[in-house]
Amino acid sequence: MSDNSMEIAAKWLADQLAGNPRAIPDLKVRFGFTAKEACEAVARANAIRAERARA
Repeated sequence: MSDNSMEIAAKWLADQLAGNPRAIPDLKVRFGFTAKEACEAVARANAIRAERARA
């Protein structure tokens, strides 16, 4: 997994509705991530949402 694919996945997830119970499985299927990578993408997506809320 590259940093670029992580950022793309995080931005994609940040654009989805928050609280998606299928976020981890969706990231694993859509981006080919492991569970750990999917969790990292969720954390980054949450940071992106927080940045957007402050702007």
